[in-house]
Amino acid sequence: MTVGVLVVTFFLHAAAIFLFTSGFFLTRYEATDVSPCSKDAAFPTVMHNTHHLRRHEVPRSGCWSNVKFPRVVYIVIDALRFDFMHEASQEEQQQKAADGGQYFLNHLPHVHALLRDEPAQSLLFRFIADAPTMTMQRYVLPLSQ
Repeated sequence: MTVGVLVVTFFLHAAAIFLFTSGFFLTRYEATDVSPCSKDAAFPTVMHNTHHLRRHEVPRSGCWSNVKFPRVVYIVIDALRFDFMHEASQEEQQQKAADGGQYFLNHLPHVHALLRDEPAQSLLFRFIADAPTMTMQRYVLPLSQ
């Protein structure tokens, strides 16, 4: 009887480990049809014969996919609350003050100015994380692609 329990327990653990490792971590999918180039990536750190490039300059042409934007600023701030970024109205401020949470509001005026003055170039998203979060993978995955 105890051998059967041990065998069942072993297989349950093996199945749990398999499901955890195959579905929990982020997966990187390679888009092989986007760039048919067989050379190294077009970044000066890994390109050969880069003496003609200035520091941090990336070639804009070649056999790689076209550049959509000349540069991208990608900011990830872990544990930043939405109400820190959101520009609160007077009513929201009064409601938060009544609840004792007014110190969260309107402390990032630069973000508010960007959202107001350049709405086509700036977006504010509300994200609600389901525990457990994999913050380090969110940092590493965009950088590894």
